[in-house]
Amino acid sequence: MNPFDQLLNLKPEKEFFIGIDSDGCAFDTMEIKQKECFCPNFIRYYRLQAVSKYARETWEFVNLYSTYRGCNRFLAVTETLRLLSTRPEVKARNVTVPLGESLSEWTKKESKLGNPTLKKYAAEVNDPFISLTL
Repeated sequence: MNPFDQLLNLKPEKEFFIGIDSDGCAFDTMEIKQKECFCPNFIRYYRLQAVSKYARETWEFVNLYSTYRGCNRFLAVTETLRLLSTRPEVKARNVTVPLGESLSEWTKKESKLGNPTLKKYAAEVNDPFISLTL
């Protein structure tokens, strides 16, 4: 059963309902999650250690301080890589930022941007960037 149907079929046991979203609606958890969990792994897996300072700044901008805040994680990855590749500091270090064109193309044609659909797509296309992202 999909989550929407689960909520529609929910039979109240109390006169109230409490729901907590993990993306910072009730508690400000976005900052610690983005800075301490997601960003270090973004730098690690996309091999951006040589420009980690700029990768972190760009990641935090996209995910916390821009109009992209709260966007889908795959969209955040592609936007962060795109912006990072344009930074003069990154260019000066001669670091090649993976642009993830294949991920960007997938996000444009897929309506369900999640791990299950990316896993299925990865099996179909055998693309190293897609596999790395998964």
